[in-house]
Amino acid sequence: MKLNFTTKMTPLVHLAKVNKTYQALAGPVPALRQLDLSIQAGENVVITGKSGSGKSTLLNLLAGLDRPDSGEVKIAGAALQELSEAELALWRGQHVGIVFQFYHLFPTLTALDNILFAMELVNCLPKQGHKERAMTLLEQVGLGTKANKFPNELSGGEQQRIAIARAMANDPLILLADEPTGNLDTNTGQQIKELFAAFHQGGKTLITVTHEAIKASAYDQVITLADGQLIST
Repeated sequence: MKLNFTTKMTPLVHLAKVNKTYQALAGPVPALRQLDLSIQAGENVVITGKSGSGKSTLLNLLAGLDRPDSGEVKIAGAALQELSEAELALWRGQHVGIVFQFYHLFPTLTALDNILFAMELVNCLPKQGHKERAMTLLEQVGLGTKANKFPNELSGGEQQRIAIARAMANDPLILLADEPTGNLDTNTGQQIKELFAAFHQGGKTLITVTHEAIKASAYDQVITLADGQLIST
């Protein structure tokens, strides 16, 4: 069963004193240091900072793709650092949609099957409605006529739209996007941003990592990192 916060009293995302260090040949590299952070349900949040500031590490922790060395990462009622790998995978599939910069579509699956695979992997929605929902998502991203196309038959912008549809397949609480327009031209990038805006307007929580210049007033919260620490929100 999915958890769903509708109150502003309890943050959907709460990080407390989170530390993460990676081991490199030259020695330990701190990625996040004593990070405290809260995000309310339904917020549109952007994470910014220079290369190496900890943006991707933070996103990976929010997605349950990595674990903190210490501290608490609590999302949608779950303390992620306490979950097993199997529990994390199930939690992630039910609660989080992830859009990567490089799409990460399965090349041997059609656009439709890429979405269906994400649904069948978790199976948290009625199976008999999977194909109908997948087709509806393809229509929403403007690619209903390309359901049977393979990724190599699609443009970069089309592949990213498929990736967005796939990320929304299981009706997640949170959409995480890692530099989602970094490989796209200006016009296509704007189309992707409009899709994200529609997702957010539907009541979902949107968290985007970007290195692009932003307009702070367009977001509920701007999280700026430097050397693994929060310098402004």
